[in-house]
Amino acid sequence: MWVQTSPWAAFLWCLLSLLLYLSLCTYLHSLKKSIRISELGEMDKRETGLVLSFLVLWLCLQFTLFSDRNLGSGQSIGYWLGLTVDLRAVLSSITAFTMTILLFSGSFLQAAISDDIQGLFGAINYTGAAARAGVGEVLLRMGVVGLLSASNVGGVWTTLVGTAWSGLSQLHLCYFYSRVRRNRHQALSEHLLQVFIEETLSGLICTRFFLLTGRIYPCFLLHFLISALRFPDGLYLHPNHPAHRHRQLLTSAYVLGAGGFFALHFLLLDATAYDSPFY
Repeated sequence: MWVQTSPWAAFLWCLLSLLLYLSLCTYLHSLKKSIRISELGEMDKRETGLVLSFLVLWLCLQFTLFSDRNLGSGQSIGYWLGLTVDLRAVLSSITAFTMTILLFSGSFLQAAISDDIQGLFGAINYTGAAARAGVGEVLLRMGVVGLLSASNVGGVWTTLVGTAWSGLSQLHLCYFYSRVRRNRHQALSEHLLQVFIEETLSGLICTRFFLLTGRIYPCFLLHFLISALRFPDGLYLHPNHPAHRHRQLLTSAYVLGAGGFFALHFLLLDATAYDSPFY
């Protein structure tokens, strides 16, 4: 269990984790001879190995400094890190998947009306989505969020820090502005904006999931789906878009999907039912 250290120490550790991660990613980007916008979320084997090594070493260091296996209820380390596999973990993962599909119901309907279902899934960068989900859930949810919760920071502040951390963790992508031609800056800006929105949204939702369920599996699944599926782009509002004449229906689908998502959040996510260690 994480030791109940001071809130300031927990906040400083969060900030240090973010700065070191941004420095590592920026350094890896600087080693590339050429930059392509389509490859921003991808990592080769060497980069993947370095990032994974950083995650393992940093989490071990954090665990050494801020944890005590004899403190608390005597539960295993896997319990406090959300790694226990049981019926609650399965149910929370099913809940996360169902809620995410509801959240993106507008995107599915827009793709169906525009006859672009293949484009919706064909544009998925599975490697980039999995990498962002893995880094975010291991470094942020398993480490930072757990430490903040044990420091009696409070659920609201922990959620705000988790949300901000997820968005700011993508600042290393801004490095590409100095590496691409000016005529590509608009396309790069659109790509970065989409990534920032997706990561901030997943940070908010996954932090709440982790606090309420105490399981990392649904957070990884939800984060991966949000990163992989196309975020609502609003292109159907343009008069030339194939789905423009159905704009009222699509807008309603987006609103109802978001409403259904948060309705399930309040109805199905109960910390006592999932035996969350943070409540």
